[in-house]
Amino acid sequence: MKRSLALMACVLSSAMVLTAVSPVMAADKEKTETADTKEDAGTEETKKDSDTESTADTAQQSEAAANGEVWKCTQALNTPKGYQGGAIRLELIQEVNGESKSSKIVDGEKLEFPYTLDVTGEPGVSEGTLYVSELINGNFQQLGTYPLTFKKAE
Repeated sequence: MKRSLALMACVLSSAMVLTAVSPVMAADKEKTETADTKEDAGTEETKKDSDTESTADTAQQSEAAANGEVWKCTQALNTPKGYQGGAIRLELIQEVNGESKSSKIVDGEKLEFPYTLDVTGEPGVSEGTLYVSELINGNFQQLGTYPLTFKKAE
């Protein structure tokens, strides 16, 4: 399933819902199902599938890194709910070989919305979460989190 997701650019889980309530614009309105959503149903079989996918993901990530592959996301963000016009921080979190890896995409800059992302993710990692925060009274306040999908750049 994750391999097929890597072939689609900027498809969001539950895209129809996210388009209505979040600043991420979905390129495709298909709802995708992941091993994690199946696991919530509590099936033991899905847990085994998830473990197998995790091993396959690690192998895919290692191979992609060794081959020097570049994985990108170019989704667009609408104005986040609650945004007051201040400086923005965009932080990407991706699972790499079973560990969370954080990358600051934007840190303390004012952005114009809609804002088109041009984010390079980890090689072979097709998913990530974008954390959007605004600088308010000297501290960054989180405005929302948004799922991102990456694909291998040609």
